[in-house]
Amino acid sequence: MSLEQGAAYLKKEYRLEKQIPEIVGDVLKIVADFYRLEAPLKPGVKETLEWLKHRQVKMAVATSGNRELIEAALERNGVLGYFGKIFTCTETGAGKDDPLIYLEAAQFLESRPDETLVFEDAFHAAETAKKAGFTVFGVYDDSNRENLSRMKELCDFYFDRMDIWLEDFPEKSEKK
Repeated sequence: MSLEQGAAYLKKEYRLEKQIPEIVGDVLKIVADFYRLEAPLKPGVKETLEWLKHRQVKMAVATSGNRELIEAALERNGVLGYFGKIFTCTETGAGKDDPLIYLEAAQFLESRPDETLVFEDAFHAAETAKKAGFTVFGVYDDSNRENLSRMKELCDFYFDRMDIWLEDFPEKSEKK
């Protein structure tokens, strides 16, 4: 969900009196310090980004997170410079239940969906990207463990950590 979709869900589910922008603001306050000060990279992310950069693969971020916080976490972890652009669900106007964010990223990368690799750790997002014709690399995330078997079945490739796929990925079939 985008932040706004999540706030609308919370408002409805818990009958909150606050308006959606206020709920979004409250959620951002809660997670801000984590993203700015603590959020680690998944194991193997830096190695994967370096491998792709070495092969001159253009990269973008498609996130349901807040731009400012995502940029802060990527910068603190030393990987912001790998990406040509960051796409957020809020800015594209759709959550990851809609392929718009992936399609806009592919357009920026100047590639078709079938030429574009999507790395996802959430089942619903991987499902959206797969249905839109992207090659989907599923990556383990503890918050998505209840969907692990579905994720493995859905994705073109699935890995417990980001750099495992580097060992077997054929050079001649590189994608953007």
